[in-house]
Amino acid sequence: MANATVPSNDPLAERKSLETYLRQQIAAALGISATRLDLGQPVNGLGLDSLMIYSMKRQIRADLGVGLPAVRFFEKVTIRELASELSAELGNVRDGQRNDAPKTSQEKDDTKTVDRQRERMKLLRGYWRGVGMR
Repeated sequence: MANATVPSNDPLAERKSLETYLRQQIAAALGISATRLDLGQPVNGLGLDSLMIYSMKRQIRADLGVGLPAVRFFEKVTIRELASELSAELGNVRDGQRNDAPKTSQEKDDTKTVDRQRERMKLLRGYWRGVGMR
């Protein structure tokens, strides 16, 4: 969902919109219908792996201009709770309280890890094609 927009003047509508957005992001990562995801189910039990999470984290930041720490997806937190956290972050941005500090070393390391994993996957795909397997 590129360039996601959420209402900013109605907190309830904003949270609902963010719940729908997150549900769609998670469902897309898992390759399932968004309707199969319960907003109250902990996301750490949905089967997301670290590559899926870091990819979603990047997409959320690109779409909304704010983000969530990747570790939150590994904790016993629900889509509803993540949407509330995003809503609070968006509120901070609107109120001018956003911390525009450079990426932490952990965030930089996370990005490098995802990039290395993608490169490995490309190499493996090329290898399997070379040996006649798909």
